[in-house]
Amino acid sequence: MKMLVNSDSSIAMDAELAKNIVGEAAKILDRFSDRLTRVEIHLSDIDRGRTGKVDKRCLVEVRATQMKQPLVASAQTKEITTSVNQAMGKIFRALNTSLGKRGLLRTVAKPVPIRVPATAARAKKAGLAAKPASAKKTA
Repeated sequence: MKMLVNSDSSIAMDAELAKNIVGEAAKILDRFSDRLTRVEIHLSDIDRGRTGKVDKRCLVEVRATQMKQPLVASAQTKEITTSVNQAMGKIFRALNTSLGKRGLLRTVAKPVPIRVPATAARAKKAGLAAKPASAKKTA
């Protein structure tokens, strides 16, 4: 799975910020890692440097192996890290839904509990052998 982080000119992108974003995305999308081919994270500042309102935007685009169209989610907040976390949560839910509907999610089979009929359990407890129910008397 390739992960790309893009930003516009108004966001000061450094190696540490990119590493944190990629690490957070990898941790959240780990469940789908064998199904994803590419993850693009686009960061932008809507107001170009002005502060005071919701102006940081994160757009996440995910391409899965057996899907024709990419899934996209975005979030806008005051801080970059918050918008990344919100957008990753949205894309996680979108992937869970779309891959789940197609039956492409990894599932772990739960063990089926063995149920003993009540009559057999009582007979075993009393030390008696249970009579088979399918045996018929023929004359």
